[in-house]
Formats: sequence, structure tokens, C-alpha cells
Amino acid sequence: MALFVAFRKYAVTFLVLPLFLGLFIFYSILWDWKKAAIHCLYCLVMAILLMEILLFKQVKIPFVCSYFPGKSRIHSTWLVLF
Repeated sequence: MALFVAFRKYAVTFLVLPLFLGLFIFYSILWDWKKAAIHCLYCLVMAILLMEILLFKQVKIPFVCSYFPGKSRIHSTWLVLF
């Protein structure tokens, strides 16, 4: 469960926030900064809410595999590796 807390913090900090910060800068050029801030804040809340809904009761992070290909046959290729 602690893995999902860390994954959520990472996703919000390094994926979602920089995206909406860039969008805020772009939208503030087109609109005034108040409208851009309201729009980006609304979209940010919706993105975080959607992320929470999609990751609700997940047992494992999607598309993450603990199997390393080739490790089961390492005894047959030890001469090449060393």
C-alpha cells in the first residue's frame, strides 16, 4: 500500500503538475491570468480525481512486471556473461 502512496505522489508531482504549469503559462498568454488559473486549477483537480478513480483498489501498479527476462536461464550463459 505504501508503494501506491509513493506512486501517487510521484505522478502528481512529476507528471501532472508540470503539465498544468506549462498549460497555465500558455493559457495566460492567450487569456488573462485569472481565467487561466481557474481553468488550470479545475483541470488539475479533474486529472487528480480521474487518477484516483483509475487507481482505486489496485493490487499492483499497471504495466509493471517483476519478471526479468533471461534470469531463469542464467546458468546456461554464465560463460558469456563473465
